[in-house]
Amino acid sequence: MMCYRRARPWCGLSRAGFKREGAEKMSLFSEALNEDRELEHKVCRGGIANMLDLMPDEFSREECRSMRIQQGKRNPNPKDQLAQWTKRGFIVYCEDTKKYQKTQKYLSSHAA
Repeated sequence: MMCYRRARPWCGLSRAGFKREGAEKMSLFSEALNEDRELEHKVCRGGIANMLDLMPDEFSREECRSMRIQQGKRNPNPKDQLAQWTKRGFIVYCEDTKKYQKTQKYLSSHAA
C-alpha cells in the first residue's frame, strides 16, 4: 500500500493533483446523481398522473377503458381498477345512469 504523501507513479499526480482530479470527478458524478434524484422525486411525487384525477366526476366503464388505453396501460380492461377504487371508497356505481361517480370523500381529499 502506498502512502498518500508520495507521488502516485501510476497516474503521475501529486497528492494535491490527485485531490483536484478527484474533486472534479466527484462534481461530475454529483451532478449526475442529483439529476437522477430529481427524476426519481418527480416520478414518486406526482410525476405520474393519478388516473382517477384524469376522469370526469361521472364516467362510464368504456370511458375508463379509453383512458387506460390513452395512458398506455398493458391491460385496457378497467375491471380491477374500478373494483379497487370502489373498495377504497373513491367511486360508487349508479344503477340508474350505469355510470361511476366520484365520492365526496375522494373529491374533498383530492381538491385541486
